[in-house]
Amino acid sequence: MVPSHLWASVTIATILAVALNQHHFVNSFTSPLHVPSSLTTREHQRATSFQQHQHAFLNLGDSHHSLSAERNVCMNSNRRNIPSCLNMAKNSNAKMSQSWLPRKINLDDDIFAVQTERALLEEKSIEFLASLIQNSLNNAGTTKKDESESSSSSSSVVVGKRKKKKFIRAYQLAKGRFLDLACTIEGEHALEDLFATDLAIQQEDEDVIRGAIIALQSLLIMGTQVGVKGAPQQQKKNIAHLFRGYNEIKSQNNGSNKNNGKDGDDVWNADSIRKLKHEVNQVAGTQVMAKLQRKRTAQSVFDLLVELGVWGKHEDVVLLRSGFPTRFTDDEEEAAKEAIENLRDPDKILGLRKDLRRLKAYTIDSASASEIDDGLSVEVLTNEDGSVRQRFWIHIADADHWAPRDSAVFGAARRRASSIYLPTGTVPMFPQSITGMMSLTADRDAYALSLGVELLPDGRIDTSSIVITPSLIRITYRLTYDDVDDMLEEGVGYSEEWQLGALLAAATKRRAHRVSKGSAEGFVPNPIPQASVKIVPDDDAPDGVAVSINLEVSHNAGNNQTASAEVPASDTANDHAPPVSPANLLVTEMMILSGEAFGKMKFNFENEEKQNIN
Repeated sequence: MVPSHLWASVTIATILAVALNQHHFVNSFTSPLHVPSSLTTREHQRATSFQQHQHAFLNLGDSHHSLSAERNVCMNSNRRNIPSCLNMAKNSNAKMSQSWLPRKINLDDDIFAVQTERALLEEKSIEFLASLIQNSLNNAGTTKKDESESSSSSSSVVVGKRKKKKFIRAYQLAKGRFLDLACTIEGEHALEDLFATDLAIQQEDEDVIRGAIIALQSLLIMGTQVGVKGAPQQQKKNIAHLFRGYNEIKSQNNGSNKNNGKDGDDVWNADSIRKLKHEVNQVAGTQVMAKLQRKRTAQSVFDLLVELGVWGKHEDVVLLRSGFPTRFTDDEEEAAKEAIENLRDPDKILGLRKDLRRLKAYTIDSASASEIDDGLSVEVLTNEDGSVRQRFWIHIADADHWAPRDSAVFGAARRRASSIYLPTGTVPMFPQSITGMMSLTADRDAYALSLGVELLPDGRIDTSSIVITPSLIRITYRLTYDDVDDMLEEGVGYSEEWQLGALLAAATKRRAHRVSKGSAEGFVPNPIPQASVKIVPDDDAPDGVAVSINLEVSHNAGNNQTASAEVPASDTANDHAPPVSPANLLVTEMMILSGEAFGKMKFNFENEEKQNIN
């Protein structure tokens, strides 16, 4: 009988030997470890556990070089957790025998293979895709754009201008199948161009081509798993919306929602990518990496895609995992183009759109803002007694004019819900072509929804003065916050551009009124820093980019402790210094004013309806 403490020592020593000398372990322990029958229950459990790990280790399919490489890297970097390394490799090996092509559900969906033919078709598809990738890797020119390729490139390079891609069947099938699997249109084109080579032309079996496309999608989804952390349950929650969205789209397309999106209820279209992302389907991708004799890890796939020119070194895989559309489809772009060319204006036909181009209008935003969606004006009105009063106008870009609620453009925006602002750039909710038309651009007529409101002496809204109307405006100046601050400081905002001074006076009055009523500023006595992070080109950096960080004191509320020694600290919760930037105070208060005015008008409408009913 082996004492328990000695048996534990032998077990630990053996596991360490595996980590330190894997090759020796494989050759020395070619038969299962013998477990003495005289061991205690606890000792027997530990021995059996090790025996299972050893058995898995010895049967992982060493015929594939990629598996050995995975095992080496994992064990050498994580010697304290050898069982998890073995399990990771075991899971990878298990995917080698799994089937991944969907089942055939009807005669129209010829992408779905008959069950008995799946294995052969999958094998041919994997082999075909691996050959396309390998030939591209062997050819230095295949990762460049078509126009930069040499005419003397070998037969595996992209056909490009020498042979029109639209006549290549493999390319036709691949076109549009990698939507939202790359952050750039160039990356998407690189994926499609894999199927525009002479080698792809030689493949005549369309089912094999389609299978290769699905396998490449799986490979891309496998690459997006780089850096994924957290419990499996949380990871599922993060992508649960993809399942709901997939079923909604499928229900619209098929008129049914059978099987809750399970295998066998799929469709051959771009929406199926959502299902692949939801299931994190890596089976085909794993088999492709094995065929290429590369490590079957997400990081290895990421490196491969960078090598192919599909992804950049800093590809935003979190964005790709999220399922948020990274670009617009050709149909969505075409719908945007048609909306721009449509000159019909229902609000004008009905006599609702008010011409406010006579008013000087300003937009005030950050210098980097590309979507300008609000503007400000001041209108001088004359009373019956000859005195004057001011009406303040807040103009909001009229997106509904360009994207009515039953339009394809509106549907595209609704699926996105919002633009996303990232350090690397903006992912818009509207196609770029129509965004420029929606934006309140200077020196151009623009459609807007305008709110006009007058203030009482104490800063309250005169509810009887509220006007909301579709409008046609013309932005006079596109200003930045710094521009307005300088104009006010130098006096220009009180002379030539007196409207800015009037807006600031109204904003100051409004803020004092809100503070007196217990506004949120009382809970934020200190400034809140605002930071912006951007990725900028840098030729001197090893990867060609640099990180730019801009930190500013918040202009939302509170004292600016760094602005000036002349600004005393607040002694009470309701005694607040105004924001440091007059421009930010101006814009902030006007936006709050518009929200309150809309709310009051809605309240008045509801009361009138109740009175009419009574």
